Amino acid sequence: MRIWAFLVVTLLADVCAGQADLRNSLLQDLSVSIGSGARAMGMGGAFIAVADDATAASWNPAGLCVLEKPEVSVVWKPYSRVAGSSPLQVQEERVFGTVLLISSNAASTVLNGSTVDFISGAYPVQFGKLRLVPQINYQRAIQLGLHGGSSPGIFRLLDLNSGVENISQTISKSDVTGGIDLWSASIGFSFDPRIFLGVSVNRWTGNPKSELTLTFERTTCSPDECSSEGSRVTKEFIEENYDGANINIGALVRPHRKFRIGVVYKTPFEMELFRSGTTAPFGFMEIGKIEWPSTIGAGISIVPNDALTISADYTRTGWSSARYVLQRIGDQFPGSIEDETRNWPTSSDQTNSSQKRLGAEYVFLRKYIISLRAGIFKDRQLATRAQPDGPAKETLNFLGWTLGAGITFPRISLDVAFVRETGEFSGCDFFFVDDFGSHQCRSFGNNQYESSRVFVSSIFYF
Repeated sequence: MRIWAFLVVTLLADVCAGQADLRNSLLQDLSVSIGSGARAMGMGGAFIAVADDATAASWNPAGLCVLEKPEVSVVWKPYSRVAGSSPLQVQEERVFGTVLLISSNAASTVLNGSTVDFISGAYPVQFGKLRLVPQINYQRAIQLGLHGGSSPGIFRLLDLNSGVENISQTISKSDVTGGIDLWSASIGFSFDPRIFLGVSVNRWTGNPKSELTLTFERTTCSPDECSSEGSRVTKEFIEENYDGANINIGALVRPHRKFRIGVVYKTPFEMELFRSGTTAPFGFMEIGKIEWPSTIGAGISIVPNDALTISADYTRTGWSSARYVLQRIGDQFPGSIEDETRNWPTSSDQTNSSQKRLGAEYVFLRKYIISLRAGIFKDRQLATRAQPDGPAKETLNFLGWTLGAGITFPRISLDVAFVRETGEFSGCDFFFVDDFGSHQCRSFGNNQYESSRVFVSSIFYF
Protein backbone atom coordinates (compact mmCIF):
# COMPACT_ATOMS: atom_id res chain seq x y z
CA MET A 1 0.00 0.00 0.00
CA ARG A 2 2.88 2.33 0.74
CA ILE A 3 4.34 1.76 -2.73
CA TRP A 4 0.90 2.50 -4.27
CA ALA A 5 0.63 5.68 -2.22
CA PHE A 6 4.05 6.80 -3.40
CA LEU A 7 3.24 6.11 -7.06
CA VAL A 8 -0.05 8.02 -6.83
CA VAL A 9 1.56 11.02 -5.15
CA THR A 10 4.50 11.04 -7.59
CA LEU A 11 2.20 10.83 -10.61
CA LEU A 12 0.07 13.68 -9.34
CA ALA A 13 3.16 15.74 -8.62
CA ASP A 14 4.12 15.34 -12.29
CA VAL A 15 0.62 16.38 -13.34
CA CYS A 16 0.85 19.46 -11.11
CA ALA A 17 4.10 20.42 -12.79
CA GLY A 18 2.32 20.24 -16.13
CA GLN A 19 -0.51 22.39 -14.81
CA ALA A 20 2.02 24.96 -13.61
CA ASP A 21 3.49 25.08 -17.13
CA LEU A 22 0.01 25.67 -18.54
CA ARG A 23 -0.64 28.37 -15.97
CA ASN A 24 2.63 30.06 -16.93
CA SER A 25 1.74 29.94 -20.62
CA LEU A 26 -1.58 31.68 -19.91
CA LEU A 27 0.30 34.38 -18.04
CA GLN A 28 2.65 35.20 -20.89
CA ASP A 29 2.51 38.52 -22.72
CA LEU A 30 -0.77 38.05 -24.54
CA SER A 31 -0.66 41.39 -26.35
CA VAL A 32 -3.65 40.91 -28.64
CA SER A 33 -5.50 43.80 -26.98
CA ILE A 34 -2.69 46.27 -27.65
CA GLY A 35 -0.46 47.02 -30.60
CA SER A 36 3.19 47.12 -31.59
CA GLY A 37 6.03 49.55 -32.18
CA ALA A 38 8.99 50.82 -30.15
CA ARG A 39 7.67 54.38 -29.91
CA ALA A 40 4.30 53.25 -28.56
CA MET A 41 5.76 50.71 -26.15
CA GLY A 42 8.27 53.26 -24.88
CA MET A 43 5.25 55.33 -23.80
CA GLY A 44 3.92 52.41 -21.77
CA GLY A 45 1.62 51.27 -24.58
CA ALA A 46 -0.63 54.32 -24.08
CA PHE A 47 -1.08 54.99 -27.79
CA ILE A 48 -4.77 54.76 -28.71
CA ALA A 49 -5.16 58.56 -28.77
CA VAL A 50 -1.68 59.17 -30.26
CA ALA A 51 -1.44 56.57 -33.07
CA ASP A 52 0.32 58.90 -35.49
CA ASP A 53 2.97 56.71 -37.11
CA ALA A 54 3.11 53.64 -39.36
CA THR A 55 2.17 51.28 -36.48
CA ALA A 56 -1.18 53.11 -36.04
CA ALA A 57 -3.36 50.31 -37.39
CA SER A 58 -2.27 47.98 -34.57
CA TRP A 59 -3.54 50.51 -31.99
CA ASN A 60 -6.28 52.57 -33.60
CA PRO A 61 -6.79 52.45 -37.39
CA ALA A 62 -8.26 55.97 -37.29
CA GLY A 63 -4.75 57.25 -36.51
CA LEU A 64 -3.69 56.45 -40.07
CA CYS A 65 -5.29 59.74 -41.10
CA VAL A 66 -2.51 61.60 -39.28
CA LEU A 67 0.12 60.27 -41.71
CA GLU A 68 1.22 62.83 -44.28
CA LYS A 69 3.75 60.80 -46.28
CA PRO A 70 3.99 57.21 -47.49
CA GLU A 71 5.58 55.16 -44.71
CA VAL A 72 6.98 51.66 -44.27
CA SER A 73 7.71 50.24 -40.80
CA VAL A 74 9.50 47.21 -39.39
CA VAL A 75 9.51 46.18 -35.70
CA TRP A 76 11.76 43.51 -34.19
CA LYS A 77 11.26 42.11 -30.67
CA PRO A 78 13.65 39.96 -28.61
CA TYR A 79 11.98 38.45 -25.59
CA SER A 80 12.78 36.78 -22.26
CA ARG A 81 10.37 35.30 -19.70
CA VAL A 82 11.07 33.78 -16.27
CA ALA A 83 8.51 31.97 -14.10
CA GLY A 84 9.64 30.61 -10.75
CA SER A 85 7.92 28.57 -8.06
CA SER A 86 8.50 28.95 -4.35
CA PRO A 87 9.69 26.04 -2.20
CA LEU A 88 6.99 23.75 -0.84
CA GLN A 89 7.23 23.93 2.93
CA VAL A 90 7.66 20.66 4.78
CA GLN A 91 4.27 19.37 5.84
CA GLU A 92 2.79 16.15 7.12
CA GLU A 93 0.08 14.34 5.13
CA ARG A 94 -1.76 11.03 5.43
CA VAL A 95 -2.19 9.19 2.12
CA PHE A 96 -3.94 5.79 2.13
CA GLY A 97 -3.00 5.36 5.79
CA THR A 98 0.67 6.23 5.19
CA VAL A 99 2.07 9.25 7.03
CA LEU A 100 4.33 11.30 4.72
CA LEU A 101 6.49 14.39 5.05
CA ILE A 102 6.34 16.32 1.75
CA SER A 103 8.73 19.03 0.55
CA SER A 104 10.14 20.48 -2.68
CA ASN A 105 12.73 23.00 -3.77
CA ALA A 106 12.25 26.31 -5.59
CA ALA A 107 12.45 25.90 -9.37
CA SER A 108 12.33 28.30 -12.29
CA THR A 109 11.67 28.19 -16.02
CA VAL A 110 13.55 30.51 -18.38
CA LEU A 111 12.33 31.00 -21.97
CA ASN A 112 13.88 33.21 -24.64
CA GLY A 113 13.08 34.12 -28.22
CA SER A 114 12.83 36.87 -30.82
CA THR A 115 10.57 37.68 -33.75
CA VAL A 116 9.68 40.24 -36.38
CA ASP A 117 6.75 41.76 -34.51
CA PHE A 118 5.26 44.12 -37.09
CA ILE A 119 5.62 45.13 -40.77
CA SER A 120 3.46 47.72 -42.51
CA GLY A 121 3.16 50.00 -45.50
CA ALA A 122 0.84 53.05 -45.78
CA TYR A 123 0.13 55.51 -48.63
CA PRO A 124 -1.93 58.69 -47.95
CA VAL A 125 -4.10 60.13 -50.73
CA GLN A 126 -6.35 63.22 -50.87
CA PHE A 127 -9.58 63.76 -52.85
CA GLY A 128 -10.76 67.28 -52.09
CA LYS A 129 -11.78 67.27 -48.43
CA LEU A 130 -11.70 63.48 -48.26
CA ARG A 131 -8.46 62.06 -46.90
CA LEU A 132 -7.77 58.34 -47.32
CA VAL A 133 -4.81 56.42 -45.90
CA PRO A 134 -4.78 52.71 -46.77
CA GLN A 135 -2.32 50.36 -45.08
CA ILE A 136 -1.43 46.69 -45.19
CA ASN A 137 0.38 45.14 -42.25
CA TYR A 138 1.54 41.98 -40.50
CA GLN A 139 1.69 41.55 -36.70
CA ARG A 140 2.84 38.66 -34.52
CA ALA A 141 -0.23 38.80 -32.26
CA ILE A 142 0.84 35.96 -29.94
CA GLN A 143 4.50 35.01 -29.74
CA LEU A 144 4.85 31.29 -29.01
CA GLY A 145 8.34 30.81 -30.46
CA LEU A 146 10.32 30.46 -27.24
CA HIS A 147 13.22 28.24 -26.30
CA GLY A 148 14.60 27.23 -22.91
CA GLY A 149 13.95 25.01 -19.96
CA SER A 150 13.61 24.66 -16.22
CA SER A 151 16.04 24.28 -13.37
CA PRO A 152 15.86 20.88 -11.62
CA GLY A 153 12.64 20.48 -9.68
CA ILE A 154 13.22 18.21 -6.67
CA PHE A 155 10.30 16.59 -4.86
CA ARG A 156 10.83 14.64 -1.61
CA LEU A 157 8.54 12.16 0.20
CA LEU A 158 9.52 10.71 3.57
CA ASP A 159 7.50 7.77 4.90
CA LEU A 160 7.50 8.30 8.67
CA ASN A 161 6.34 4.72 9.27
CA SER A 162 9.20 3.00 7.46
CA GLY A 163 11.81 5.74 7.28
CA VAL A 164 12.05 5.34 3.48
CA GLU A 165 12.51 8.57 1.52
CA ASN A 166 11.78 8.92 -2.20
CA ILE A 167 13.45 11.76 -4.10
CA SER A 168 12.22 12.73 -7.58
CA GLN A 169 13.92 15.21 -9.91
CA THR A 170 12.37 16.60 -13.09
CA ILE A 171 14.05 18.81 -15.72
CA SER A 172 12.15 20.18 -18.73
CA LYS A 173 13.39 21.55 -22.03
CA SER A 174 11.08 23.41 -24.43
CA ASP A 175 11.54 24.33 -28.08
CA VAL A 176 8.62 26.14 -29.73
CA THR A 177 8.57 27.80 -33.15
CA GLY A 178 5.97 30.10 -34.66
CA GLY A 179 2.97 31.85 -33.17
CA ILE A 180 -0.40 33.33 -34.11
CA ASP A 181 -0.15 36.04 -36.76
CA LEU A 182 -2.40 38.87 -37.84
CA TRP A 183 -2.61 39.95 -41.50
CA SER A 184 -4.55 43.18 -41.92
CA ALA A 185 -5.86 45.56 -44.56
CA SER A 186 -6.67 48.92 -42.97
CA ILE A 187 -7.91 52.30 -44.06
CA GLY A 188 -8.23 55.62 -42.28
CA PHE A 189 -10.56 58.28 -43.69
CA SER A 190 -11.62 61.82 -42.78
CA PHE A 191 -13.75 64.69 -44.11
CA ASP A 192 -12.85 66.97 -41.21
CA PRO A 193 -9.33 67.57 -39.80
CA ARG A 194 -10.75 67.20 -36.28
CA ILE A 195 -12.46 63.80 -36.75
CA PHE A 196 -10.72 60.67 -38.04
CA LEU A 197 -12.24 57.22 -38.57
CA GLY A 198 -10.64 53.91 -39.43
CA VAL A 199 -11.27 50.22 -39.95
CA SER A 200 -9.06 47.12 -40.19
CA VAL A 201 -10.04 43.74 -41.63
CA ASN A 202 -7.90 41.06 -39.99
CA ARG A 203 -7.05 37.49 -40.90
CA TRP A 204 -5.65 35.35 -38.07
CA THR A 205 -3.39 32.43 -38.96
CA GLY A 206 -0.81 30.35 -37.18
CA ASN A 207 1.14 27.11 -37.35
CA PRO A 208 3.18 26.81 -34.12
CA LYS A 209 5.17 23.64 -33.46
CA SER A 210 6.49 22.57 -30.08
CA GLU A 211 8.77 19.94 -28.64
CA LEU A 212 8.88 19.30 -24.88
CA THR A 213 11.48 17.02 -23.31
CA LEU A 214 11.07 15.85 -19.69
CA THR A 215 13.88 14.04 -17.87
CA PHE A 216 12.70 12.25 -14.71
CA GLU A 217 15.00 10.64 -12.12
CA ARG A 218 14.04 8.90 -8.90
CA THR A 219 16.12 7.78 -5.91
CA THR A 220 14.92 5.67 -2.96
CA CYS A 221 16.71 5.96 0.37
CA SER A 222 16.26 3.62 3.33
CA PRO A 223 17.77 4.34 6.76
CA ASP A 224 20.85 2.36 5.62
CA GLU A 225 21.42 3.15 1.94
CA CYS A 226 20.18 4.89 -1.23
CA SER A 227 19.55 3.34 -4.62
CA SER A 228 18.79 5.05 -7.94
CA GLU A 229 16.03 3.78 -10.18
CA GLY A 230 17.61 5.46 -13.21
CA SER A 231 16.24 8.18 -15.43
CA ARG A 232 13.30 8.27 -17.80
CA VAL A 233 13.01 10.67 -20.76
CA THR A 234 9.74 11.51 -22.48
CA LYS A 235 9.27 13.69 -25.55
CA GLU A 236 6.07 15.41 -26.65
CA PHE A 237 5.55 16.89 -30.11
CA ILE A 238 2.55 19.10 -30.89
CA GLU A 239 1.63 20.96 -34.09
CA GLU A 240 -1.28 23.41 -34.22
CA ASN A 241 -3.09 25.32 -36.95
CA TYR A 242 -5.24 28.42 -36.31
CA ASP A 243 -7.56 30.33 -38.64
CA GLY A 244 -10.03 33.18 -38.01
CA ALA A 245 -11.07 36.72 -39.01
CA ASN A 246 -12.37 39.87 -37.32
CA ILE A 247 -12.66 43.65 -37.72
CA ASN A 248 -11.22 46.59 -35.75
CA ILE A 249 -13.06 49.93 -35.78
CA GLY A 250 -11.52 53.13 -34.45
CA ALA A 251 -12.13 56.85 -34.05
CA LEU A 252 -9.84 59.74 -33.19
CA VAL A 253 -11.23 63.16 -32.27
CA ARG A 254 -9.24 66.40 -31.89
CA PRO A 255 -11.53 68.96 -30.23
CA HIS A 256 -8.44 71.12 -29.63
CA ARG A 257 -4.97 71.05 -31.16
CA LYS A 258 -3.54 70.12 -27.73
CA PHE A 259 -6.05 67.39 -26.89
CA ARG A 260 -7.08 64.09 -28.51
CA ILE A 261 -9.57 61.36 -27.65
CA GLY A 262 -9.32 57.89 -29.19
CA VAL A 263 -11.54 54.82 -29.06
CA VAL A 264 -11.19 51.38 -30.66
CA TYR A 265 -13.39 48.29 -30.79
CA LYS A 266 -12.21 44.83 -31.87
CA THR A 267 -15.04 42.47 -32.79
CA PRO A 268 -15.38 38.93 -31.35
CA PHE A 269 -14.84 35.99 -33.68
CA GLU A 270 -14.41 32.23 -33.88
CA MET A 271 -10.92 30.88 -34.42
CA GLU A 272 -10.75 27.36 -35.84
CA LEU A 273 -8.12 25.08 -34.35
CA PHE A 274 -6.52 21.81 -35.40
CA ARG A 275 -4.00 20.05 -33.14
CA SER A 276 -1.99 16.89 -33.61
CA GLY A 277 0.77 15.44 -31.53
CA THR A 278 2.66 12.48 -30.16
CA THR A 279 3.95 11.46 -26.76
CA ALA A 280 5.81 8.33 -27.81
CA PRO A 281 4.38 5.84 -28.46
CA PHE A 282 0.97 7.56 -28.33
CA GLY A 283 -0.58 10.05 -30.74
CA PHE A 284 -3.69 12.19 -31.06
CA MET A 285 -5.58 14.56 -33.35
CA GLU A 286 -8.04 17.24 -32.23
CA ILE A 287 -10.22 19.83 -33.91
CA GLY A 288 -12.00 22.69 -32.21
CA LYS A 289 -12.58 26.39 -31.97
CA ILE A 290 -11.85 29.35 -29.72
CA GLU A 291 -14.69 31.83 -29.34
CA TRP A 292 -12.44 34.85 -29.12
CA PRO A 293 -13.90 37.77 -27.11
CA SER A 294 -14.26 41.41 -28.07
CA THR A 295 -11.90 44.19 -26.93
CA ILE A 296 -12.78 47.82 -26.32
CA GLY A 297 -10.27 50.57 -25.58
CA ALA A 298 -10.19 54.30 -25.02
CA GLY A 299 -7.44 56.83 -24.56
CA ILE A 300 -6.64 60.51 -24.16
CA SER A 301 -3.60 62.46 -25.25
CA ILE A 302 -2.55 65.91 -24.03
CA VAL A 303 0.13 68.09 -25.63
CA PRO A 304 0.91 70.90 -23.15
CA ASN A 305 3.60 72.27 -25.45
CA ASP A 306 5.40 71.39 -28.66
CA ALA A 307 7.91 69.18 -26.83
CA LEU A 308 5.78 67.15 -24.42
CA THR A 309 3.03 64.55 -25.00
CA ILE A 310 1.21 62.79 -22.16
CA SER A 311 -1.19 59.92 -22.85
CA ALA A 312 -3.34 57.41 -20.95
CA ASP A 313 -5.22 54.30 -22.14
CA TYR A 314 -7.67 51.74 -20.81
CA THR A 315 -8.55 48.52 -22.64
CA ARG A 316 -10.77 45.61 -21.65
CA THR A 317 -11.15 42.15 -23.21
CA GLY A 318 -14.16 39.98 -22.31
CA TRP A 319 -12.37 36.71 -21.57
CA SER A 320 -15.04 35.70 -19.03
CA SER A 321 -17.45 35.04 -21.90
CA ALA A 322 -14.89 33.30 -24.13
CA ARG A 323 -15.27 29.59 -24.84
CA TYR A 324 -12.79 26.94 -25.89
CA VAL A 325 -14.20 23.76 -27.41
CA LEU A 326 -12.00 20.86 -28.48
CA GLN A 327 -13.03 17.51 -29.98
CA ARG A 328 -10.63 14.61 -30.04
CA ILE A 329 -11.04 12.82 -33.36
CA GLY A 330 -8.39 10.16 -33.02
CA ASP A 331 -6.15 8.42 -30.47
CA GLN A 332 -3.45 6.11 -31.72
CA PHE A 333 -2.65 3.82 -28.81
CA PRO A 334 -0.68 0.62 -29.44
CA GLY A 335 -3.17 -2.12 -30.30
CA SER A 336 -6.18 0.25 -30.30
CA ILE A 337 -8.13 1.91 -33.09
CA GLU A 338 -10.84 3.46 -30.94
CA ASP A 339 -11.69 7.14 -31.30
CA GLU A 340 -12.80 9.35 -28.44
CA THR A 341 -14.84 12.54 -28.54
CA ARG A 342 -14.69 15.11 -25.76
CA ASN A 343 -15.57 18.75 -25.29
CA TRP A 344 -13.99 21.14 -22.83
CA PRO A 345 -15.48 24.57 -22.15
CA THR A 346 -13.32 27.41 -20.89
CA SER A 347 -12.52 27.27 -17.19
CA SER A 348 -14.97 29.13 -14.97
CA ASP A 349 -11.94 30.65 -13.25
CA GLN A 350 -11.29 32.81 -16.30
CA THR A 351 -12.02 36.53 -15.96
CA ASN A 352 -12.00 39.66 -18.11
CA SER A 353 -8.54 41.07 -18.70
CA SER A 354 -7.73 44.78 -18.78
CA GLN A 355 -4.82 47.15 -19.18
CA LYS A 356 -4.27 50.60 -17.66
CA ARG A 357 -1.41 52.49 -19.27
CA LEU A 358 0.21 55.89 -18.78
CA GLY A 359 3.08 57.30 -20.82
CA ALA A 360 4.94 60.42 -21.88
CA GLU A 361 7.25 61.56 -24.67
CA TYR A 362 9.61 64.54 -24.66
CA VAL A 363 11.11 65.78 -27.92
CA PHE A 364 14.36 67.71 -28.30
CA LEU A 365 14.56 69.73 -31.50
CA ARG A 366 18.20 69.71 -32.55
CA LYS A 367 19.75 69.07 -35.94
CA TYR A 368 17.71 65.88 -35.79
CA ILE A 369 14.65 65.12 -33.66
CA ILE A 370 15.56 63.21 -30.50
CA SER A 371 12.81 61.71 -28.32
CA LEU A 372 12.84 60.29 -24.79
CA ARG A 373 9.91 58.21 -23.50
CA ALA A 374 8.72 56.48 -20.35
CA GLY A 375 5.59 54.73 -19.14
CA ILE A 376 3.95 52.52 -16.55
CA PHE A 377 1.13 49.98 -16.84
CA LYS A 378 -1.05 47.57 -14.90
CA ASP A 379 -2.25 44.38 -16.59
CA ARG A 380 -5.15 42.44 -15.15
CA GLN A 381 -4.67 38.87 -16.34
CA LEU A 382 -7.32 36.59 -17.81
CA ALA A 383 -6.45 33.91 -15.21
CA THR A 384 -7.40 34.18 -11.54
CA ARG A 385 -5.40 33.52 -8.42
CA ALA A 386 -6.47 30.53 -6.34
CA GLN A 387 -6.89 30.95 -2.61
CA PRO A 388 -5.91 28.25 -0.08
CA ASP A 389 -8.95 28.73 2.15
CA GLY A 390 -11.79 28.18 -0.30
CA PRO A 391 -13.14 28.51 -3.83
CA ALA A 392 -12.89 32.33 -3.91
CA LYS A 393 -10.55 33.70 -6.59
CA GLU A 394 -8.42 36.81 -6.41
CA THR A 395 -7.84 39.16 -9.34
CA LEU A 396 -4.36 38.69 -10.74
CA ASN A 397 -2.52 41.91 -11.67
CA PHE A 398 0.94 42.33 -13.14
CA LEU A 399 2.81 45.65 -13.08
CA GLY A 400 5.34 47.04 -15.52
CA TRP A 401 7.37 50.00 -16.62
CA THR A 402 8.92 51.08 -19.92
CA LEU A 403 11.72 53.28 -21.21
CA GLY A 404 12.33 54.34 -24.79
CA ALA A 405 14.23 56.67 -27.08
CA GLY A 406 14.25 57.59 -30.74
CA ILE A 407 15.93 59.70 -33.36
CA THR A 408 14.28 60.98 -36.53
CA PHE A 409 16.12 61.87 -39.74
CA PRO A 410 14.47 63.30 -42.84
CA ARG A 411 13.95 59.84 -44.37
CA ILE A 412 14.00 57.44 -41.42
CA SER A 413 13.07 57.14 -37.75
CA LEU A 414 14.88 54.74 -35.42
CA ASP A 415 13.29 53.85 -32.08
CA VAL A 416 13.99 51.45 -29.25
CA ALA A 417 11.99 50.55 -26.12
CA PHE A 418 12.51 48.30 -23.12
CA VAL A 419 9.45 46.77 -21.41
CA ARG A 420 9.70 45.15 -17.98
CA GLU A 421 6.78 43.29 -16.37
CA THR A 422 6.61 41.41 -13.06
CA GLY A 423 3.92 39.67 -11.07
CA GLU A 424 3.08 37.00 -8.57
CA PHE A 425 0.58 34.18 -8.88
CA SER A 426 -0.35 31.22 -6.72
CA GLY A 427 -2.23 28.00 -7.08
CA CYS A 428 -2.19 24.34 -6.20
CA ASP A 429 1.50 23.44 -6.18
CA PHE A 430 0.80 19.95 -4.80
CA PHE A 431 -2.23 17.71 -4.38
CA PHE A 432 -2.93 14.03 -3.81
CA VAL A 433 -5.77 11.51 -3.72
CA ASP A 434 -7.01 11.08 -0.17
CA ASP A 435 -8.35 7.91 1.46
CA PHE A 436 -11.77 8.54 -0.11
CA GLY A 437 -10.45 9.02 -3.67
CA SER A 438 -10.92 12.80 -3.91
CA HIS A 439 -8.22 15.23 -5.09
CA GLN A 440 -7.06 17.43 -2.22
CA CYS A 441 -5.01 20.57 -2.85
CA ARG A 442 -2.55 20.85 0.02
CA SER A 443 -0.10 23.63 -0.85
CA PHE A 444 -0.48 27.10 -2.31
CA GLY A 445 2.90 28.59 -3.13
CA ASN A 446 3.74 32.03 -4.46
CA ASN A 447 5.17 31.86 -7.98
CA GLN A 448 7.11 34.74 -9.48
CA TYR A 449 6.69 35.92 -13.07
CA GLU A 450 9.13 38.19 -14.91
CA SER A 451 9.33 39.21 -18.55
CA SER A 452 11.64 41.52 -20.46
CA ARG A 453 11.01 42.68 -24.00
CA VAL A 454 12.91 44.98 -26.33
CA PHE A 455 11.23 46.63 -29.31
CA VAL A 456 13.36 48.01 -32.15
CA SER A 457 11.49 49.95 -34.85
CA SER A 458 12.47 51.53 -38.15
CA ILE A 459 10.06 53.76 -40.07
CA PHE A 460 10.99 54.84 -43.59
CA TYR A 461 9.45 57.96 -45.18
CA PHE A 462 8.98 58.40 -48.94
